[in-house]
Amino acid sequence: QKAISTSELERSRKEWLEAVNQYENQYTSFNNLNIQVEQAEQTIFDLEEERSKGIRDFHRSIKSKLDNLRSSASAWEKSYLLKSPVEGRISLSKFWDKNQNIGIGEVVATVIPSGETKVIGKIYIPVHGAGKVKIGQKVNVKIDNYPYLEYGMVTDSVEGISEVPAVIDNKTVYIVTVQFPRKLVTGYKIEIPSSEEMTGVAEIITTDISVLKRIIYPIRHMLERVTRS
Repeated sequence: QKAISTSELERSRKEWLEAVNQYENQYTSFNNLNIQVEQAEQTIFDLEEERSKGIRDFHRSIKSKLDNLRSSASAWEKSYLLKSPVEGRISLSKFWDKNQNIGIGEVVATVIPSGETKVIGKIYIPVHGAGKVKIGQKVNVKIDNYPYLEYGMVTDSVEGISEVPAVIDNKTVYIVTVQFPRKLVTGYKIEIPSSEEMTGVAEIITTDISVLKRIIYPIRHMLERVTRS
C-alpha cells in the first residue's frame, strides 16, 4: 500500500468539502429557481384569472347596458312613436299642431297602403246595441259622393270588431272593420272609383228577417215595455 502524507490528506479533505459545499449551494440555487418558477406560474395563473374575470365583468356590464338601452328605446317607442304594420302614405284625420294632446283611442291618421291592396272600411257604431254585431254579417254601404238610388250600394261583410270602445269626435263607439275588394262594384253592377277617405253610411244586417217581422218586432217591444210598467 502507498501511504500519503498528512498534507495530501488535508488537501484532499479540503477539496472534498469544497465539492460538497458547491453541490449544496447548487442544490439550494436549484430549489430557489424551482420556487421562482412556481411563483411565476402562479402569477401567470392569477393574471389569467383576473383577465378572464375582467372580460366576464365587461361583457356582463355591456349586456346590462345594452338591455337597459333596448328597454328605454322600447318604452320611448311605446310612448312617443306611432308604428304601422304596413308601408304606405299617411293621411291625417284632422289638423294637428305641436303639443296637442291625443286622447286614448283617438284616430290620429290613416295609412294608405302602397301598391295593389284591398280597401279597408271602418264603421263607427254606438255602444248601445253593439253586441248584436257579429263577424260575417252583411254590410250595405251607401257612398256619399254616389247617391245609392242612382248608383246602388256596395255590399260586403263584417271582418272585425274592436274589443274595446274608442272615442271618435267626442263619441264613444266601437270600430267595425270591413275589407272591400280593390274594385268597388255596386249592386247595380256600377264600378265606383276608390279614393282616399271615402265616406258614407253603412247598414249592418244583424238579423235576416222579413218585412212583416220588421213591423211586428217594434210593436212587440212596445207592448212588453207597457206590460212591465
